[in-house]
Amino acid sequence: MRTIYWIQRLDTISTISTAILIIAAFAFVGLFIAALVYKCDGLDYESEKNAYNMLKKLTKLSGAIMLFLIIPVTFIPTKKEMYEIYGVGGTLDYVRHNETVKGLPDKTVKMLDKWLDEKLAEETTEEEKTIE
Repeated sequence: MRTIYWIQRLDTISTISTAILIIAAFAFVGLFIAALVYKCDGLDYESEKNAYNMLKKLTKLSGAIMLFLIIPVTFIPTKKEMYEIYGVGGTLDYVRHNETVKGLPDKTVKMLDKWLDEKLAEETTEEEKTIE
């Protein structure tokens, strides 16, 4: 039960990190454009200089948030991905260590070959009956 709980929490962390990263990216772009507009217009008044400095600080902050959130968004799996990792990983470990499972592919191929031979024999018998 503890594993399922942490899988659910990882999904929440991943979702929240992605949402905040998207918001920070939009804020970064908007603030960067606003700072460029202030810089290109020329900073004639003290209030414009203060606004420009504030935009620079906020742009740097949103950039730092984006860089910080790239790590969890990249490395924390979603719930679906974690179930795949957990399920497939456990299955592969089981298959690697179980001798009976290792023999199944050979047995399956032999059984399938035998079944197909029987079906082909039945079809040729039916064709011979219809020709006569």
